[in-house]
Formats: sequence, structure tokens, C-alpha cells
Amino acid sequence: MTKLYKYAYTFALAVSLAFIILVSTPIVAYPATIKMVGDDMILINGEILLGDGDAFVTLLEENPDVEYVGVNSIGGTVPDGMNISTAVHDKKLTTMIAKGSECYSMCGVIFLSGAKRVSDVRSGIGLHAPYFEWDDGLIEVAVEATAEIAWWLGKIGVPLTIIKEMSISGPLEYVYYSAHDLVAYGVEVTILED
Repeated sequence: MTKLYKYAYTFALAVSLAFIILVSTPIVAYPATIKMVGDDMILINGEILLGDGDAFVTLLEENPDVEYVGVNSIGGTVPDGMNISTAVHDKKLTTMIAKGSECYSMCGVIFLSGAKRVSDVRSGIGLHAPYFEWDDGLIEVAVEATAEIAWWLGKIGVPLTIIKEMSISGPLEYVYYSAHDLVAYGVEVTILED
């Protein structure tokens, strides 16, 4: 078993165990756990909330041998997601989406920030324009955050078509890209088949 497949299996097992634990709770989103899996992988599992970016960076600094970041998240706050994305990119880490995992919103940005990207054949990412939800329930596109993410994705080489589709999507709708879609758009992704 190659190192890449070994980590994909370990990551899928960790995500499956977390899902089994959480499946009995009637919560759609749950706070992220950011933890080490083995000696060289960080797993982000759950919604990215305020402080998670700093927690990720601290864990990365405490574990200099990290090579992989496994993601399973519906997304979360833009500042924390960008903090994680920048660290992933700067450290040239490999990002991974395992079988049974989901990766939406800021999670997709984190996945795209990897120096190398690995995805199960059945997985992919969902992107949308960031938004604010006000106390009265009004939802509004966050124009500055959209511009920041679009700039970042352009800087790291994501094709303009993906950036445009993300930027013009509604705040509560996703543009979904399977692993094969990403490759078709020109994004380098290693696809793990069964």
C-alpha cells in the first residue's frame, strides 16, 4: 500500500468514526475538530469557526513533520478559512478528501490551496459567494470576502472559470465540482479509485 493510499484509508477511517459518533445528534453542522492523525496529517472535521485558523496554525507549528491535511467540512468563517488556506499553501501541504467526506465553502478553498490535492472518486467540492446572515434573518453577499477569496484563488492558480462561477453563485447555493470536474477544468487532482 503506497503512503498516499495508506493516509487516504486512515483519513477515511477517522472521518467514519467521527460520523458514527455525531450521527445520533440532530445537528446539521458541528464545530470542527482539528487534530493530528498519525505523525504527519492534520484532520479538519466539522464547521470552521472563529479561532480554528489559529488552532490549525498552532498545531502545524507544534508538528513540523505534517505533510497532509484531510478535510471534511461544510465550510465556516472566511478569516479562519483563509488563515488555514494560507498556512496549507505556504507549507506546501497535500490536501485530501476521503470517501464519505464533504467539502463545501471555505473547505473547498482550503482543498484548492494544497500543493497537491487528492480526492476520492466520489468526492468533490462545493463553492459559493460568502455571505452575512443578520440577526433578522436577512442574508447578504459579502462582497469584500468574495473579492478576497477570488484574489486568493487566482493567486494560487485556480482557473478563472471556477473563480467566476463561485463569485456569481448565490450565498445559499453551491457550484459543485466532482474530482473529475476539477481535473476537466485544469485543476491538478490525484483521484483515488476503488
